[in-house]
Amino acid sequence: MSDSYCRDPEGWGPTVSSRADLTLCFESTILIGLPAAIAIVAFLYRARTLLTHQTPHGLGKTWIIYGPSQLFSFAAFIALIVRAIVLSQQSEGYAPSSMLGTSLLIVAWFLVPVLNFLEIQYEVRASHYIFAYSAVSMVAGALTTRTLDLLGQNQEDQFKCFIAFLAFNIAHFVTEAWPRGRTTVQQKSQASRFEKANLFSLLTFHFLQHVVSLGYKRPLNFEDVDGLMPKTIRTEFTHAALSARWEAHVKKRLARGQRPSLIRVVFLSHGARWARAIVLSIASACMTYVAPQLLNSLLGFIESYQTVTLADGTLFRDPKPVSLGIILAFGLFFSTLAVSFMTAQYFAATSILGLEIRTALIAMIYRKSLKLSTSAKQDSTAGEISNHMSVDAERWPQATMFIPMLISVPFQIGIAIWMLYQKLGWSVFVGLGSIGAMLPIHIIMGKYFGTAKAAKLAAMDGRLRLVNEVLAGIKIVKLYNWEESFKEKLRVARDKELKVLRQIGYVFSVMAILFSSTPLIVALVSFACYATVGGPGFTPGEITPQVVFVSTSLFALLSAPISMLSQVMNMTISVWVATTRIQKFLLVEEIDESTVEREDLDDAGQDEKSPVVIEIKDGVFAWCKEQPNVETDKQKKKRVKAEEKKQVEAEKQALKAGKPAPPRPQSPEDIDRSPTLSDINLQVTKGSLTAVVGRVGQGKTSLLSAMIGDMYKRQGSVRIRGQITYAAQQAWILNATLKDNITFGQEFDQKKYDHVIYVSGLLPDIAMLPAGDQTEIGERGINLSGGQKQRVSLARAAYQDADVYLFDDPLSAVDAHVDQHLWENLIGPNGLLKDKTRVLVTHGIHHLENVDQIVVVKDKRISENGRYEELMETKGAFFQLINEYSINSRREKKNHKAGKAESSDAITEVEKTDGTQSVDGESATTQAGQEEEQEEENEKEIIAKAITTKTEEKLVAKEKMMEGNVSWNVYKCYLRAA
Repeated sequence: MSDSYCRDPEGWGPTVSSRADLTLCFESTILIGLPAAIAIVAFLYRARTLLTHQTPHGLGKTWIIYGPSQLFSFAAFIALIVRAIVLSQQSEGYAPSSMLGTSLLIVAWFLVPVLNFLEIQYEVRASHYIFAYSAVSMVAGALTTRTLDLLGQNQEDQFKCFIAFLAFNIAHFVTEAWPRGRTTVQQKSQASRFEKANLFSLLTFHFLQHVVSLGYKRPLNFEDVDGLMPKTIRTEFTHAALSARWEAHVKKRLARGQRPSLIRVVFLSHGARWARAIVLSIASACMTYVAPQLLNSLLGFIESYQTVTLADGTLFRDPKPVSLGIILAFGLFFSTLAVSFMTAQYFAATSILGLEIRTALIAMIYRKSLKLSTSAKQDSTAGEISNHMSVDAERWPQATMFIPMLISVPFQIGIAIWMLYQKLGWSVFVGLGSIGAMLPIHIIMGKYFGTAKAAKLAAMDGRLRLVNEVLAGIKIVKLYNWEESFKEKLRVARDKELKVLRQIGYVFSVMAILFSSTPLIVALVSFACYATVGGPGFTPGEITPQVVFVSTSLFALLSAPISMLSQVMNMTISVWVATTRIQKFLLVEEIDESTVEREDLDDAGQDEKSPVVIEIKDGVFAWCKEQPNVETDKQKKKRVKAEEKKQVEAEKQALKAGKPAPPRPQSPEDIDRSPTLSDINLQVTKGSLTAVVGRVGQGKTSLLSAMIGDMYKRQGSVRIRGQITYAAQQAWILNATLKDNITFGQEFDQKKYDHVIYVSGLLPDIAMLPAGDQTEIGERGINLSGGQKQRVSLARAAYQDADVYLFDDPLSAVDAHVDQHLWENLIGPNGLLKDKTRVLVTHGIHHLENVDQIVVVKDKRISENGRYEELMETKGAFFQLINEYSINSRREKKNHKAGKAESSDAITEVEKTDGTQSVDGESATTQAGQEEEQEEENEKEIIAKAITTKTEEKLVAKEKMMEGNVSWNVYKCYLRAA
């Protein structure tokens, strides 16, 4: 069949013994036809993808490149048609192999201009598909041209047509490879440099050259590397893809009663990327062993020139063609180059993949932390969440470089063993037996290493939790002189972590020694066996230079994957432990969004004059579930064991510090699960002001938490219409400028912003801050007082322009003057929010006469509900509360505090700067109420004077990067320390 298909004396081949070349039949089918067939399928798939999944960029065409590209591709297509016609008209007939290759080329090059027409509309760079096929076709065409010339067919018409095709192919390749960075289309495009680079630039990393050159001239900054990598690496894309697949996976697994697997989702969501990395890893491993084979052939080529004396005494020499030696020498060079090329592509692909996974996981962890339920927040501290982001998620960029090696390393070892078997025979398996002898040790060490890694992360969580607690309460620690006590606690936590780190170091050292010595042991045992009984009939094997050189190089190559196994196992175990921790966090309980029925305010009935905005019926709420989570016997045993271990550690620390032993923690069964609020029935109408009052610890804050869905609803219903803004009792301050803390991501409106900061009483504070409203606020508002934090929180709430406002005792952190100002200008019946629905938790009895509704919370229930006069007449719980906190005593306290008012809180300071008459706080606010018109006229001038920005005086200095070289003295210090 090969004779009729090839019609060539050389047949299929694929090689020719008379010369260093491939047969024409093999080249026409494999080098020409197969790439063309693959290209046809790929071109059709790409065209379908462009038409169905992408949108034209609308930036036009670069005719100076597009025109010649289409011209050369069409000319190549015509040249192939002419060649097919010439082949069909040959008198002696044509070879089916040549006609098949030419026919496939015709179809492929017909699709090239068609696909290019689509690519130019959807992509701003050269088509990867066309560029790759043009390069492959050019190389295959050059090899075929050489073969035709060696066969003496260079005078035939079909050869001339093929030469013309090759010339047009080369011209087309040069056109496609031509840089397009200065074209109008790419300059208009907002795509990254990665997305603008053609295939050649991506494979050679030439698109990074400008950054490398710039970095050589001066230190790089963020603007230099911004817009360099693809948009798929951004969090918005990576998180959306991974999060959607994770949520679907969780629902599917839980419905089946199975445990979800985050690591499986990570692999499935990036399946194509993992496949590419594995292929590159295997290809690189295969190319690594091409060099020993070429070296073996080159040694055989050299030996062919040696004269051998035969048994009859005659001299014999069979030299191979010199061209074969040249090809083998160049093959050695290019095989090494190919390994470097594939390795670079492998690490680039896995690095980008690792970054995408890391950013997606960090985003998932952050979003999960915002949705944790009350009980979940008690188990997941800020330190642990920070650890998940900074440590656990960070494992993936490192692990992605090693995980594909789980497949390629065994494959690489298998190839090496097979090639060694060809040289040393069964002796190599004796050497491999030494690996089997050490395998149980590796398994034991791997398990212990994984356990130690988990213990190390747990110890780190404990240390970070303690550090966060100390930093959060550093004022209390200093005030009560607890430095030494907490220093001892931190020392114990660090010692515990260091102990685990030492264990990990010992285990890793033993694993590294075992893995690194394995290749040497295998080589020693194999050569010893081969030299003694490795030959035929258990005779000593023949040790020749070819056997020694090739086997030594193979053993050297074998040492790399075996040594890599330790790192692969290390990273695999580390990422498995880290991902398991992240998975456990992602599966913890979230806030039940169905607790509160939310509706748009527009859905309220049009006939209702005052529609109910907040409605709670027969509500029963608690901070914990009614029943503890169901535990299996195994889970309970594990929990009890961990608690016992923790208790023993705590008792040891207490004994060492000379303190009494701490009490044992409550088990889930012993926790008080009685409801926090019971029999809650409440209605709040649109635009009303409702005050929630009661003694400390009666459930006022819990009532607001129930409204926003932060508590477990055991009974009843909660319905809220409109958008909610909640201002907590402990103001949350962002580490940003004062202005950013107020606008909080909303679109900036200067007029609205100016009015908000005025009614919030922030003008005097802004006037005193070094950089005005551009002053950077430290973490947790460290450079603001308690009253300033609360007013920033109120300003942020007012700027959001919501429908419903929930205020949790915001006036308790400010003095009497600011209290009055905030009431009159922001919260009260005549304030900025007068048309909004407001629920205010307060201890300010003096404001209650001006509210629309008073809710009295007593004994975890709403005991009374009504207006001020109605509640006073009933003489119930509210009447008793008023007697305890009489208005007279409140005013006396206010007068006593008048002289101690914060300078930054005094509204009269602003009026002094404006030249108005200086009066005390209470009379000033009274005067302000009487002279509203005059105050409105002066408001703009006051605001302009207060928010004058001095950006050079920001409190948080910008980070600086040191430039220059590291002194040799630094290295000397390290050497001395070592």
